[in-house]
Amino acid sequence: MADDILTDRHRRLLLHWRSLIPAGRDIPPRRSFDPVDIPDLLSFLVLADIEGQELRFRVVGTEMTEAWGKDYTGQTLSQIMGGEYHDFIRDLFDTCISSRAPVVSHSRFQWDRGRHLDTIRIMVPLASNADPERVGHVVVGQSFDYSQTGPQSPRVYSLKDGNFEEISRTILS
Repeated sequence: MADDILTDRHRRLLLHWRSLIPAGRDIPPRRSFDPVDIPDLLSFLVLADIEGQELRFRVVGTEMTEAWGKDYTGQTLSQIMGGEYHDFIRDLFDTCISSRAPVVSHSRFQWDRGRHLDTIRIMVPLASNADPERVGHVVVGQSFDYSQTGPQSPRVYSLKDGNFEEISRTILS
């Protein structure tokens, strides 16, 4: 279950996200989310803006920069990565966006530098300030375990009716 793999930081991000949801809405607006409000989580966050069919990374925490080996603030997902790993990550974003619900994944972080790390990420959607019916942003909280290579097959969960349910996804080679 997703609850078993979430770290304290992932849980705190989820609780913070839930606390921002206004009455009568299913997700908080972007204007209510300020990373400065959760300074102890900022280092493991990415804030992505949805720009048409692309995702642009507006905020990239220091832990992400360290794991990636570069600060990708301002770049798009397609500029950052390609291939199967891009497709997997894009699918996670698309699931979060289309379901308007948090998505959790536990997978092998595969990077072009040939290393494989264990990673757990949670993605939470934010509504566009201009249109609360449209997801305009996704916040990602991602942690890395440098002592493990991660599971051979990714595990992906989506929040439905208050519980995380596993959803099937393509297995990365």
